[in-house]
Amino acid sequence: MSTGIISSRYATALLRFAESNGDAPSTCAQAEVLGKALGSVPEAVRILEEPDAASAEQKKAVLASVLGGEPLTKSLDGFLSLVIANGRLPFLRLALHSFTVKYYKSRNIAHATLVTAVPAPGLEGVLATQFKELTGMDVVIRSSVDAAIIGGFVFTLDDVRIDASVSGQLATLARQFTEKNKRIV
Repeated sequence: MSTGIISSRYATALLRFAESNGDAPSTCAQAEVLGKALGSVPEAVRILEEPDAASAEQKKAVLASVLGGEPLTKSLDGFLSLVIANGRLPFLRLALHSFTVKYYKSRNIAHATLVTAVPAPGLEGVLATQFKELTGMDVVIRSSVDAAIIGGFVFTLDDVRIDASVSGQLATLARQFTEKNKRIV
């Protein structure tokens, strides 16, 4: 079975389990933290994946320690036990990511990124409102500042990218100028 299919099935099972337990929002928050931690320390993941490296309870305790002392939700605790018992730790990070995607989709929530040259707190609200009016979906926007874009903003949502930055417009002009001059010569 492929990695994507296994991860997707585990993610679907976790979503159903969390919804039946009534702790889906907190399970999603913990899954996001755990997924980010697994992505940032691949050496630890390789050690956890080894069958004889530690007992199942020790592995779960190591994974839970990422949450900084916060107890695992009932759903995530059961899910981690299942993943460890079935030897599916190599698929854990992707399963957690798939779970969060499925969770937000089930709640009609989209995620986007916004990059601006200077902090623009009001822009997030404007974009979120316009997106809600167009699609009916709520949007959670992660903002960052990058002075390299000179001015304007870059908004990315799924496969859609709106580049309204000065650097993007300059790059487009340079590309068009180069293409036009190649035809002249």
